[in-house]
Amino acid sequence: MITQNVDGLHAAAGSGADSLLEIHGNARRSVCVDCGATTPTADVRERVRDGETPPRCDCGGLLKPDVVLFGERLPDAFREARRLARDADAFLVAGSSLTVEPAASLPATAARHGDLCIVNYDATPHDDVATAVCRDDVTDVLPALAARLV
Repeated sequence: MITQNVDGLHAAAGSGADSLLEIHGNARRSVCVDCGATTPTADVRERVRDGETPPRCDCGGLLKPDVVLFGERLPDAFREARRLARDADAFLVAGSSLTVEPAASLPATAARHGDLCIVNYDATPHDDVATAVCRDDVTDVLPALAARLV
């Protein structure tokens, strides 16, 4: 699963690390801008509440949420997402406007190499290259789709 969401809910719902690419990072984790060490954001928040501002890593570097901020380089997970889109026989987009680049380019990559299916309430810029488009609420469509596939 490839997600732009940074809330960590996919992992909390049971998506394993081996099957989840969080291409914009995860706000439940903080990272040192110097050494790259990670720590739970809840621990960093507690340190800030205790007066440690700005929060620092053991190496002395600043800690920030492990998410891609505007202008920052995308993590290696995005390269892997591009590879998966290129290699996929079928690529399902669920509940995305497909307007945030560069992630919005993944469906076009997938459509050049396999089937692209889009489930979204509103039109997207990639509807014209999709094999199938379903204009509906993902909370209705995905459970029905999963039931048919299992």
